[in-house]
Amino acid sequence: MPKNSFAPGNPGKPQGARNRLAFRVFEDVLAHWCEPVKPGSNMCKGQAALEHVHRDRPADYLRFAGALLPKELSIEKATAGMTVSDWEDTIAKIREVLNNRDRQQLEQLEQSTAH
Repeated sequence: MPKNSFAPGNPGKPQGARNRLAFRVFEDVLAHWCEPVKPGSNMCKGQAALEHVHRDRPADYLRFAGALLPKELSIEKATAGMTVSDWEDTIAKIREVLNNRDRQQLEQLEQSTAH
């Protein structure tokens, strides 16, 4: 008869063991990410990897970036008590920022193709 690992009296993994392991792996990955590409370089390995993927495999880059975003975005606290006028002002500001960004990107594209 197999031993039931969830039987009373069997403690299983020590409490927090999985979190400690995940934390150590994260620390190791972060340390590697932050290492310079070459001695004296201002670019770290993580930045270089992102540049490479962005340039050579843009779909993978977007998939990676999307995976980092939260699955849900809660804005309830930030918008609590906002009036219709506040919403209209906020939407106008967002549109202005997006229009300015689009204009800047278009200018950069025009400059890069002009050379």
